[in-house]
Amino acid sequence: MDKPEDAERAFYEAFVARDTDAMMRVWAHSDAIVCIHPGMGRLKGVEAVRASWAELFGASRAAPARLQIQPLSRTRSQRVAVHAVIERFATEGESGLVFAVNAFHRDAAGWHLVSHHASPGWTETAEARGALH
Repeated sequence: MDKPEDAERAFYEAFVARDTDAMMRVWAHSDAIVCIHPGMGRLKGVEAVRASWAELFGASRAAPARLQIQPLSRTRSQRVAVHAVIERFATEGESGLVFAVNAFHRDAAGWHLVSHHASPGWTETAEARGALH
């Protein structure tokens, strides 16, 4: 991928498609990669990260029907980029947001994800939205 933004876009496309193979093409092929899903522990290495995405994508409520990414900050050097974003999602009956930091590294093959750290924001169910209106 020519730019870290390309890698980030491919990451979220794989996420929405629930495609583990496409997801892992975004990640660097290194045992140093790290992924932290909201409310979960730290996963390190290709096999642990792959297994987590495969499990997440296999769960019935894993992928949002709609996903919007709101950039908060972007920092970039020649070989490293760090993006802080808000992930706004909506599934049937539920919406919410997650705060995430994505770190990318550029090597001879292009830009790849080396770290994804996502923290829960808030979740709102359809019932709660109806009660508020």
